[in-house]
Amino acid sequence: MASKILNKLERKFGRYAIPKLPVILVLGQLFFYLAIVGNTNLASMMVFQPSLVMEGQWWRVITFLFVPPDAHPVFIFFALYLLWLFGTALEQEWGAFRFNIYILIAYIASIGSAFIDPTGIGTNLYLNSSIMLAFAFLFPNFELLLFFFWPVKIKWLGIIIWVLYLMQFIGGNLIDRVLIIAAVSNFLLFFGKDLLKLGKRSAKKLVVQPQDSETKPGDPFHQCVMCGATDMSHPDREFRYAPDCICMECLNQQRSSPDQPTENETQT
Repeated sequence: MASKILNKLERKFGRYAIPKLPVILVLGQLFFYLAIVGNTNLASMMVFQPSLVMEGQWWRVITFLFVPPDAHPVFIFFALYLLWLFGTALEQEWGAFRFNIYILIAYIASIGSAFIDPTGIGTNLYLNSSIMLAFAFLFPNFELLLFFFWPVKIKWLGIIIWVLYLMQFIGGNLIDRVLIIAAVSNFLLFFGKDLLKLGKRSAKKLVVQPQDSETKPGDPFHQCVMCGATDMSHPDREFRYAPDCICMECLNQQRSSPDQPTENETQT
């Protein structure tokens, strides 16, 4: 997102930012996970379902943010730890207001896209993963101990998420595609300009350079095949191609002694 727009918004609304939002999200999911263990029906009352929201169950618009992952407790603990780690790092990097805006964009996009199928179930999975994508883009070489023992750079996990998104976007239905677009909308708004610059820079590297530019800085441009002299060791000499590169002194000697074998002929 354009920094000028963010600066204006921050000056005007910055005082309304929610500090420590990553901590709030993590503690909220942890609290409701423990609550769901004691009451399995609680999860169905928290998820975001547009048709039920339109019937008056408005709290689902908020509670779906705190629905924990449906997985093994060890994985849930690991997922909440990563959410806290990545979210806190982004909040420290951007400030509370900009992190709030990043989450708000994904939140609004997720709710809006869910109304395409009012009977469907919305999820916070894409919103949480967009936090990881932003972290991986800003700190690509950050090394994470996956499952606390396997070191891996975060950029590779980010690439895996993008590949999974692409596969689901190609093979999924319309709702899946809309949900994915909604999930990465905040990332594209924040980093779209940087991605364009990165693409242009990569494209320039793929352009075939002229032959002259392939010469390494400091290497001689001409080197005589007869005596080995170069334009650097003998800057006063002239060089010709006949057909190989040869200095004028050797070329004149060769012309004055036509019967004398050349270096190539001697070697053969």
